[in-house]
Amino acid sequence: MGIELQVVKDWDSEDIRYVRENLKSYNFQFTSSIPFSKPSAVNLVLKENDSIIAGLLGCIYWGCFHIDILWIDEERRKQGYGTELLKKAEEIAKENNCSFIHLDTLSFQAQEFYIKNGYSVFGELKGYPDGIIRYYMKKELSKI
Repeated sequence: MGIELQVVKDWDSEDIRYVRENLKSYNFQFTSSIPFSKPSAVNLVLKENDSIIAGLLGCIYWGCFHIDILWIDEERRKQGYGTELLKKAEEIAKENNCSFIHLDTLSFQAQEFYIKNGYSVFGELKGYPDGIIRYYMKKELSKI
């Protein structure tokens, strides 16, 4: 029986979980002394009448807070909900002794919003279709 290369399209498959967990296990050998070496999920939602109108999905690891997703319902944007979620994330990050928060956003998304909230660009990835740019951003946090 030889080695077989397969293309797996189902992101929730056991094979993908197996690969992901083995990489995490390998990394943990070198990072286990760092606080929050195993990511700790931080998920925030704003609800109105049991309906989600905004959410922030992230995690804390290695003394930093990573924002994976920040979403605000289109009809609720520019009403302060995003800033409210960011402030709560920053509060949680500080409580957990994080040095910074980092995220990425695309050029048609919310770069100016993050800049207004104290984030700065530390990297750009160009070459996407239609001139879209991915911005890597962070905000340094002062300790409590």
